[in-house]
Amino acid sequence: MAVNHFIQNRQDASLQVTRALTAADGSVTSGDLNIGTAGFPQAEGWSFGVRLPLIATALLAAADTITIELLNGAAATPTTVIATKVVTGTSADTPAQTVRLGVPRDAGAFFAVKFTTAGTTGDMSGLTATCGPLF
Repeated sequence: MAVNHFIQNRQDASLQVTRALTAADGSVTSGDLNIGTAGFPQAEGWSFGVRLPLIATALLAAADTITIELLNGAAATPTTVIATKVVTGTSADTPAQTVRLGVPRDAGAFFAVKFTTAGTTGDMSGLTATCGPLF
């Protein structure tokens, strides 16, 4: 079944979680989103969006990375990685962007997002990512 990804721009504010990024190289994980009890249809063709703010070069320099992992499970505190995206710094500021991560049809009800930074030269804890389903 073909999916028109251009229409997947709607978000439900009640199905979002925010997370400050790391203060130093390492990992932070968002709180859980329980999609199963939120009346959200577990249907094929939806994705999970992670909105990142503009990140200055001083915080994410060339070749530094933020690895974004979408975690999923049938119970709270999911640990199974179902999608990954790596954002790599360049010699210019990293623009604000929405990273889309595909969700398989048989995904469990609980989702979380893990952010792992490597090589960062600055404290990104003042920056917040917003995560939630796109449908």
